[in-house]
Amino acid sequence: MPRAAILAILLPTVCAAQTLPATHVFSGLDATSARTRIERDGRRPYAPRSEASAIRAAPAFEFFPGLKLPGQKEVPRQPAPVIRVVKPTFRLPEADLGIADVQDVLFFAETRLVRMRVHLKSAGDPLTNRWTEHLRRYFDFLDRDGNGELNRYEAEFALSNAGLLQMLQTGYAYQRPDDGARAFAEMDLDGNERISFDEFAHYYSPSAGRVISAQASPARDPYAEALTDELFKLFDTDKDGKLSRAELKDAEKLFATLDADEDECLSAPELAPKIFEGGLGPRSRPTTSPAPQQPMLAFHPSHIPDTVIETILARYDKDKNLRISKSENPFGDDGFRALDRHGNGELTVTELLAWKDLPPDLEIEMVVGTRPEDSTVRLLPRADGKSAPLAAGFRPAGDGAAVFSIGTQTVQLSSNSPRGVYGQQARPSILEFPDKGRGFITERDIAGPEFQAMRILFDMIDADGDGKITRAEYDRFLALQASFTRLPLSLIYSAPTPSLFQLLDANGDGRISVREMRSAWARLIPLEPVEKDYITRAALQPQGALRFGRSADMFGFNPTTMYTQPPTRVSNRGPLWFRKFDRNGDGELSRSEFPGSAAEFDRIDTDHDGYITVEEAEAADKKLRASKK
Repeated sequence: MPRAAILAILLPTVCAAQTLPATHVFSGLDATSARTRIERDGRRPYAPRSEASAIRAAPAFEFFPGLKLPGQKEVPRQPAPVIRVVKPTFRLPEADLGIADVQDVLFFAETRLVRMRVHLKSAGDPLTNRWTEHLRRYFDFLDRDGNGELNRYEAEFALSNAGLLQMLQTGYAYQRPDDGARAFAEMDLDGNERISFDEFAHYYSPSAGRVISAQASPARDPYAEALTDELFKLFDTDKDGKLSRAELKDAEKLFATLDADEDECLSAPELAPKIFEGGLGPRSRPTTSPAPQQPMLAFHPSHIPDTVIETILARYDKDKNLRISKSENPFGDDGFRALDRHGNGELTVTELLAWKDLPPDLEIEMVVGTRPEDSTVRLLPRADGKSAPLAAGFRPAGDGAAVFSIGTQTVQLSSNSPRGVYGQQARPSILEFPDKGRGFITERDIAGPEFQAMRILFDMIDADGDGKITRAEYDRFLALQASFTRLPLSLIYSAPTPSLFQLLDANGDGRISVREMRSAWARLIPLEPVEKDYITRAALQPQGALRFGRSADMFGFNPTTMYTQPPTRVSNRGPLWFRKFDRNGDGELSRSEFPGSAAEFDRIDTDHDGYITVEEAEAADKKLRASKK
């Protein structure tokens, strides 16, 4: 009788424990222990905060050895324990997080192949630290029970690498239906059914590789070719296709007839109005023409492909015999000797393959900061202590800028200081928080189709799993996602052929001043590779450019604005009176800008060229102050 009573009590429990199916799709947890909450379409299982409370209850047979049901002849066998292989605890290698902060940039100059190893950094903490800090914040957001590990339920809200890349780019992402299950299987490297932070960070290594990217500039100057044509027609008075010293000197007379806004400077629309008023329009390359060879390329130092050798031969093997002779040598004397293993004065394809193992021609550090003074571009010493063979061509050019010259070509390097790289305002959220003044929302508040995104993210935002999203939970989620957009940085490289207007515009302010026109011959004739008595189109050779900064700002650059955007007309050098009188902001005072008498102007204009320069103004100001003492 006692035995029958025990069976009557335990039998329903045993049956229920064996027949209730798992209801949580990803974690496989039992509905017997899952909490429930009322939602807009009825009751739905909601996973527990910890899987420990959801461990499947053992059958009653395990608690009562020898127990048999009525009619059962044999005692059920105890199930064999599951054999689990325990792997060593995974540790993340500190030196390799996948961030590509070193790039080899190749500039195929006319006579020399320049290999620049560029070290990319941000002011303040290294990028590896910034990346791990953001991942730690994301990990802590997922770690609902705060035990420093992620269980299966917590890992359900982990984004895939594709989702994290979307969050880096847009500041908004959500997990797909199978992201959690797949991510857990790939993260749990040691098989202990828990995700440590090291495993979490290792899983996102592919995304870390996108924190810094090196890409060719998508921007192109569609006006360059047409503008050069128009300027040659305008300046070339004898129509021989060349610009002489006398012709460039006579070009100064154009200021009297073409300076429409009377700012004593000539803009591109003033010099070539047909282009910008729709008469000619930007000139595009014919579709039937072969794509031009890219004068600049960038690779990770350990991933330079062998196909680069084909590019080297195509550019520098003039006689097309698949060898590089001393007369064709683009590597410099030391580089050629190191590659010429046979000492025969020629480099075969096999010998050229060893070029990738040579040290770079220059090592450069580019640092981008939140302020211009925090951004730097500087030349690094070689590891062997020797001077780099091309170091003489490198010179600083102000905060976050430098210029490298090789022959008649240059590479402009700049670390842009965008609008608050690590402190910009978060983007407006596409989510709404219709709390109606209560300070929280439930799923009943987001029933309309306009709240589809919020319904998908509800469980992810609801950190304590109480079926409500508070304002604090909502703000924390938005801040977490938006913070990732502050990380991505880009190295943008290009080597366009400048227009003649760009070469004449020495200070790059989008207009040509009288002094720039007067100095045009002296600045252009060194660029002429053949003629030395005339300026030809051969002076317009590809000029390299390297720009490092926040990805959104780098890709937002539009080269056509240099012609069409009004210039900043503010002079920032010289005495206060000089800056106030310099109405057009070209850094000089003409007679029309100077309010004093002609005698006073001539006294300050010591070289009597009709313009007061910054140096002349400072000298006059210093002399005036000395006389008052």
